[in-house]
Amino acid sequence: MRGSNPALTYTADGFVLGHDASVLDDFAVATAATESSDVGSYAIAADGSSSNDDLTFVDGSLSVNPAALTITAHDHSRLYGASNPALTYTADGFVLGHDASVLDDFAVATAATESSDVGSYAIAADGSSSNYELTLVDG
Repeated sequence: MRGSNPALTYTADGFVLGHDASVLDDFAVATAATESSDVGSYAIAADGSSSNDDLTFVDGSLSVNPAALTITAHDHSRLYGASNPALTYTADGFVLGHDASVLDDFAVATAATESSDVGSYAIAADGSSSNYELTLVDG
């Protein structure tokens, strides 16, 4: 599972008299990224105020990386001259309740037709996604 954001951390330089961020008013470190944010880079921003300090904040970044997803096409068989059975697959790694509908141009297909000679034909899954790193396993 993708999971929650990591703990957002910061470094503070320039406090005097042994002070730290606890002397700031309304101090927070935050990002707009959530568990369901798309893959990409999101700013991590610190904010707050102080009556005794001149504050300068420098943003960091949070990288949301693709989740690993393995799609395995199932093996099937049929008799010569018959139609292909429904081609099925197993997916391992979807997060946030997703299914194959979130993939781009997803299909499971084979080159075998009713008139294909007796033999073995690959059943392949294909598709893409910006939020998943796909591993496709043929049947």
